[in-house]
Amino acid sequence: MGKLTVILIGMCVLCGCEGRKNWGEEKWQGLEYPLTATSVNVDRIIFTESDLIFIDDYVIFENWDKDKYYSVFRISQDSLKFIGSFLTKGNGPFEVNASSIHFLNRDSVLMIVAYNPRGKSFVIPVNNLKNVFDFSAWSVVDYPYVESFAYNLLPVTDSTYLMQGFGDSDDLFTLLNTGSERVSSLGVRYPDSGNEVTCYNKSQIYSGDLRKRPSARQFVYSCSNSKFVEIFTLGDSTVSNRVRLFDRLPICTQRTDGTYKIVDHYESGYQLSVTDAFIYCADPKIDYSERERSIKRNGYSPGYVKEVYLCDWNGNPVHKYLLDRPVCYIQPDTDDEWLYAFYLHPESFEPEMVRFKLPDIH
Repeated sequence: MGKLTVILIGMCVLCGCEGRKNWGEEKWQGLEYPLTATSVNVDRIIFTESDLIFIDDYVIFENWDKDKYYSVFRISQDSLKFIGSFLTKGNGPFEVNASSIHFLNRDSVLMIVAYNPRGKSFVIPVNNLKNVFDFSAWSVVDYPYVESFAYNLLPVTDSTYLMQGFGDSDDLFTLLNTGSERVSSLGVRYPDSGNEVTCYNKSQIYSGDLRKRPSARQFVYSCSNSKFVEIFTLGDSTVSNRVRLFDRLPICTQRTDGTYKIVDHYESGYQLSVTDAFIYCADPKIDYSERERSIKRNGYSPGYVKEVYLCDWNGNPVHKYLLDRPVCYIQPDTDDEWLYAFYLHPESFEPEMVRFKLPDIH
């Protein structure tokens, strides 16, 4: 009986029967660290939960003020003081229908990528924060030659972007240069997971989150549909120093009508936020194959997280933060002193801002 038990255990190891911890989470065992939230006083009603941008003592996030997209607040200890709002909805010269906001701190420039039918970005120098309210300080970069299916444009400089998009290319990423009006391959193909699907479907399966290290041309990518995260360095036209933090890919098959179906590994991907020192991978713990059941088990809504995996830019595990409540859109401040997030009040169902004091690990 003892020999049979040993054989069975050996077979389980060879067959991957150690369960769902075979993509990298096991590296954080023993590094758990509990965090307790405290309220952040905001002198204005929060309407929308969204990503946060920190610029010195200011924070910018999407929070509608009448017809404006973004609101600017000044950080004062545990409070946020409203400064003003900017960017209107529409198709005008300085208007958008949808957008994403990015801060290039090495250039002291705020970039707003506008996802309008004709591609364009706004470049705002923020050496003086008043410029965000002054259109005369803004410049516009147009790229109407980029196909309308392009999405997830991450500014590298004010004229180059990492880009994902739908199409016939086998590239996970491409590089857009608005100066030369070129979209170039970086030689990074979709992961080989045995997916017998078209490149168009792969672009949907591997849509995800891209973040840039503030002080360097290092990036991190997280697939939205699986536990797959990779760090890499971007050169002028190539990608190098690729390190996989998590390596669990969705297994898909092609339907006869040309669409795809995920047949294994249904987990939602990690939500990313970064500072110059660390990468934060927040886990919403949603299994798409049993979505309602996993939401009920987790005790919170889709997109909310209670576990955050912290690593450095070399991929070394540092901490696994265990949050005392479910939150969304987590974002550390630039010094990794506080972790800010939005919390949905269980009775009023109104978003609130909270923050968690982080341990000193520099």
